[in-house]
Amino acid sequence: MSDDSQILKTNNNNYFFDAQSTTPIDGEVLSVINEILSNGHANPHSSHRMGQHANQIIQRSIQKIQQNLDCLDYEVLFTSGATESNNLIIKGLRDYLYEHQLKAVTLKTEHKCVLNSFDYLARNGVEVEYLDVQNDGLLDLNLLEKKLDGVGLLSVMYVNNEIGVVQPLTKISALTRQKGVILHSDIAQAMGRLPIQLETLGLDAVSISGHKFYGPQGIGLAILNQELKSILKPIIVGGGQQSNLRSGTLPTALCAAISKSVELFQNPHFLKTQYESHYSLFTHFLQKLNEAQIPFSINGAPPSDDITNTQRVPSNINVAFAQFDAFSLMNKLPNFMISTGSACSAGEFDYSHVLKALDLSFDDLKNSVRISFEKDSKIEDLERLLQALIDLH
Repeated sequence: MSDDSQILKTNNNNYFFDAQSTTPIDGEVLSVINEILSNGHANPHSSHRMGQHANQIIQRSIQKIQQNLDCLDYEVLFTSGATESNNLIIKGLRDYLYEHQLKAVTLKTEHKCVLNSFDYLARNGVEVEYLDVQNDGLLDLNLLEKKLDGVGLLSVMYVNNEIGVVQPLTKISALTRQKGVILHSDIAQAMGRLPIQLETLGLDAVSISGHKFYGPQGIGLAILNQELKSILKPIIVGGGQQSNLRSGTLPTALCAAISKSVELFQNPHFLKTQYESHYSLFTHFLQKLNEAQIPFSINGAPPSDDITNTQRVPSNINVAFAQFDAFSLMNKLPNFMISTGSACSAGEFDYSHVLKALDLSFDDLKNSVRISFEKDSKIEDLERLLQALIDLH
């Protein structure tokens, strides 16, 4: 094993509770990658027989994604991940919004790549607005309804990457359709955690990352309806691949792999079983903290025991400990992989913009950590984390 591999290897002394930053690749998904890479290397855009075969693999992958996400009439584009997808969809609408003098609206709690893409719109002549959320992290629908006049684009993340709250997309889309507003959602954190049917949710465009739901890193999806496809401008130009909306040679193995992840982990039985397991871990963690008299508060709305009607995914515990500074706590628990905020903001010395939007006290901002579960998270490992916290207490 190389030195780099040894550094990355998990073992019995390390416990991973950072599944909202990334999830381990599933064995079946990895097998898809290995099989394709071991048996062919043709460019899927080549016209010879091997290239055509690679292209057929990609086309079948697209069809499976469309079937499993209820988006048969949508355009499926492969990207490098949700960050690129968000950039493509938001920046790609700049000309449409500018020419029709339409506003773009999003939430203050969105992922940084969405906020920075909106900043791009603002710097290029489009009026933008950032909406407040309520103290539980959820959007006030009455506020939204008042803000939709003259709006061309609304971008609302389905499941927040830091606090796990679930925005009511079906109710939001009912409002946007009345006003003719394009509704985009970064659903990266919802994939593999909640049922996704794009038609039912009423979404015009979504962004997805493979590594958020047991797929490979470096591959994502931008899925758009046909109306949006006709007005979107590319941000990566080249050979005109993918309907000239995202040029570049497609990685056949990764395209097939993310399709396999969608097939396996948007399965209704898997979603229900995993949700019940995560809900049990969530409630167990809070119960044990209370029994140990460790003072804490949960950031964001609580989860329900019903996956079809919840305001939070129970795989996420964003908690403020009254007596533990977040960075000090992480240093004292080096074998427990927990987070002080979004992994995409690592290295920045600033408190989470999401937690700031909840109007938390300075102490709660300073003392908040995120604990998140993946499909194989075990109660025994959570007990070890609880015991470590109790020992510090």
